[in-house]
Amino acid sequence: MTDLFPEDPKERRDAAMKRTLERHGLWADKALAILYAFEKGWRGMGEDGRHIVQQHIGPPPDPHVWGAVWRKAVMAGYFRSTGQVRAPRDSQSNASKKQVWYRT
Repeated sequence: MTDLFPEDPKERRDAAMKRTLERHGLWADKALAILYAFEKGWRGMGEDGRHIVQQHIGPPPDPHVWGAVWRKAVMAGYFRSTGQVRAPRDSQSNASKKQVWYRT
C-alpha cells in the first residue's frame, strides 16, 4: 500500500488526521491557539473545549477537524486525562462516557 493508505490502523488514523489538519489548516491553527491559551488547570471534556473554541471562531469547516485538533493538543502535552469519565451534556454526542481532561 501507499503512504496514503497504510495497512496499520493507527497509521491510517494518523494519516487521515494529518490530511484533515492540512486541508483545514487555518481553522485548525486558530483552534489550537485558543486551546493552548486555556488557563492551566482548566478541566473539562473535549466537547467543552470545542464549545469554547466555537464561541471564538465558529464551527469547524468539517466535523472531523475537531477530533484531529483535540488529538494534536493532547499529543503535544497541553491536556492530560484526569482518569475520570462522565456522560456528555452535548446533544451532538453519543451517550458514551467521555474522558475528563485538564490543561497542563
